[in-house]
Amino acid sequence: MRAFRKPKIREHDLVLYGCLLACSLLLSFVGEQGEPFSLALLFAMLSNGLSLPLSCLFFLAAGALTLSAEKFVVYGCQAFFLFIAFFLFRRLGGKNRILSALFVLLAMPFFVLLFPLASYPFLDFLPLLWQKILLAAAIFLLALFFDAALSIILHKLTRCRLSREELLCVAIFLCTAATGLYRVSGELIYFAVALFFILLYTCLFKNAGAVVFALFCALPPALHQFSPLPFALYAFYAGMALFFLPSGKFPSVLAVAFAYTAIQFFFGLYTAQPLTITFTLLACILPCVLFLCIPAPLMKSAEKKLILYRENHLSRIAINRNRAAIGERLYALSNVFRRIENTFDTISDGNRDGDENARIHIRDQIQSELCAACSNAEKCRALGMGNAFDMLIAVGCAKGKAGLIDLPAVLSSNCINAGGVLFCLNKQLAEYRKYMLEAENARSGRALIASQAQGISEILKNIALEQSQALSVYDEKEKALFAALAKKGVICSEILVYGDEENIAVTLTVFGRCESAKIVQAAEEVLGIPLMTGEKLVLSKDKFCYTLRKKPRFDAAFGVASVKKKGESQSGDTHSVIRIDEKRFLAALSDGMGSGPAARRISESALSLLESFYRAGMPGDTILSTVNKLLTFNREESFACIDLASVELDSGRADIFKVGSPLGCIFSEGTIRVLEGESLPLGMLDELRPTTLSVQLQENDILVFFSDGVTDAFGSSSDLFDYLKTLDPLNPQALADDILRTALRRMNGTPGDDMTVLAVRIFTTI
Repeated sequence: MRAFRKPKIREHDLVLYGCLLACSLLLSFVGEQGEPFSLALLFAMLSNGLSLPLSCLFFLAAGALTLSAEKFVVYGCQAFFLFIAFFLFRRLGGKNRILSALFVLLAMPFFVLLFPLASYPFLDFLPLLWQKILLAAAIFLLALFFDAALSIILHKLTRCRLSREELLCVAIFLCTAATGLYRVSGELIYFAVALFFILLYTCLFKNAGAVVFALFCALPPALHQFSPLPFALYAFYAGMALFFLPSGKFPSVLAVAFAYTAIQFFFGLYTAQPLTITFTLLACILPCVLFLCIPAPLMKSAEKKLILYRENHLSRIAINRNRAAIGERLYALSNVFRRIENTFDTISDGNRDGDENARIHIRDQIQSELCAACSNAEKCRALGMGNAFDMLIAVGCAKGKAGLIDLPAVLSSNCINAGGVLFCLNKQLAEYRKYMLEAENARSGRALIASQAQGISEILKNIALEQSQALSVYDEKEKALFAALAKKGVICSEILVYGDEENIAVTLTVFGRCESAKIVQAAEEVLGIPLMTGEKLVLSKDKFCYTLRKKPRFDAAFGVASVKKKGESQSGDTHSVIRIDEKRFLAALSDGMGSGPAARRISESALSLLESFYRAGMPGDTILSTVNKLLTFNREESFACIDLASVELDSGRADIFKVGSPLGCIFSEGTIRVLEGESLPLGMLDELRPTTLSVQLQENDILVFFSDGVTDAFGSSSDLFDYLKTLDPLNPQALADDILRTALRRMNGTPGDDMTVLAVRIFTTI
């Protein structure tokens, strides 16, 4: 029941009210004595919030067709009673459908007591009063069906797939109106109208439902003639149209017309009067021509509109087939990157003998330049000077340069050109250092590529395994959710429940603007798990697509307090708290070496790399080693201290990485857990060994990271720990502000370094 509103007919409502007027007039011909069957439609219009004056006028127009003053008085009394009742009902904001149905029941005594009804021959065994009561009961039942049918037509038809009960209500309404059309128009005109709609239905839906629709259209003539012949004929015409439809509209229509004219031969039509033959053939030709005149774009538009709510039985098969194909492709790509990793590892293993080969090359160069022309060469070979050269070259490679003090005793006492040996050796060592630098850069590059290939391979493999799994079928839950949404007034055309029990998701399309909370509540009741709105897509002006996902057990709130070093324009500390996906978030604090713009640039670069790699789903160890290698490529000093925590929102497990950073802590139920690391900052060494911790966080735990400017302000870890024990934190932002304020007070209000405090509180959402 809708609230009362002033009559306001928009342009697109003209078609609706025109059809309702036609139905109201046709319903007055359902009975043979002008019985008020249109009262059922009047109640349906009023109950669904349509215009009070227009609805009552339509009913009075139907009464005028009875051409009887006594019968029109009954129509008038019923119209006046329902007008007053629904006017007051709407003014009072009534929404109870049972109460509104009582109004039409109270209007029935006007018919029973005042309507001049003649006795029905097949009910002669009953008194006339009881015949009227039975007819009133039938009209009342029709009113209930019409109410439901009109609500469906107004709000659901052409928007979503109807249930069997809804289809039944609409069928009863249309069949009753069709009966009135058959009685008032006669057999030929009714057949022409029915044939046009049969052809239209066949063209739009292109399935066997056209035959069922034809049987429905044949119901009024079959009941009137007490013969099953109309069922057979109408079904035959629909079948002919459907059979030839793949060849086009014109062949389909031509087949129906040919079948109709052929059947009329067996009915003896062509022996009748020419006028009878003409009108009979026109009953088929006119609807066929009218159907062919419908513009093709209009038909295409109607088909697209209907496709929006048709159920696609192959959707799950197609989705699973595509998922499997994508999984195979991704797995093949994963193997490619795994091969790339193995290739670079093999190349690196093959270059491990480079140092030994370089020493042999240096010795050969010295001997070819000096010893080959030396008069004392034979004596040196006899004394085994080759070992002495190897010792000198090894020392020179280790130190980068050799001097007189590095000469072995046997070489200094017997070589007549020791200075020349040192000069030649140092020249070769300079070239060797250049070569080694290039080789080291190449080795680091190969190691970086191999590491990235390994990470990408893992990502692709995981995605491939996930995509290869077929979607689980939850038909019963989808049906239950459809019913639950309908009870809440949400018009839904499609529902897909998929995923495993731990990662179940729901995607559905709805018509009209509605509160997402209603959708989530209905889905939670059906699935029995807490859900949240993951995504909302606008498909059209009045159609939306929602994706619901399982709500994680935890969520996080964070606070940050920061101040830059006195005299600097920018702080070298940066922080990040981002949602990696629906089940994980990342909290990180980066402290670039030094302060000012240069430190901030390094800090921001390290943090942005970490965010990007984590969003891509790479393993944590691979991420840190990759960022470390990228920073070491810069021959300027580019160091960054990192505190990083990756938190699983379903379980509360936190993987914490500390790289060159000062201590951190976790406030948990009145206790404080200290987090310490021993590794050097990012970018200082080629090989990184971060401190890794796995912590199980509980509700209301607060994780806190500090930059070294804060910890240095307290003088020692003990002083900082003693201060932290005095705190009873609840709000992460208030905690960060309090710690920074205390650190500044210890520095007499003058920060000697960049200071940052990052606090993250975990809380339950379920």
